[in-house]
Amino acid sequence: MESTFQARLGVLLDEYSGNATDLAEKLQVSKQTISAWRSGVRSPKRPVIEHIARFFDVCIPWLMGLDVPREPFYTASITSATSAAKDFPISDEERLLVIAYRQAPPEYQAVVMDILSRFGKGGS
Repeated sequence: MESTFQARLGVLLDEYSGNATDLAEKLQVSKQTISAWRSGVRSPKRPVIEHIARFFDVCIPWLMGLDVPREPFYTASITSATSAAKDFPISDEERLLVIAYRQAPPEYQAVVMDILSRFGKGGS
């Protein structure tokens, strides 16, 4: 099997039990957009890639065509956070916060970043 986003998306779409209209609605895009992704005419942006990975419960590196095992989205996030912790030690509580942040929708991540930025500017 070819290892590209388009090929991996094709696998997921072939396995998907719903119809194209239902999937487009759940991913908040048009059916034409999904078709363009599948054919390689267009590629989704990072937040949409994360949404697709969450929806199909696959890790982002696998979805993007990298030669890695097909793991669930959550498991891959834990592995990534654990690996990063070796280079930059953090507590278990901090690790859980990182995982939750990575899995949060972009609008929630923006709120978290706004709150954290206030601490760096003397706010409380």
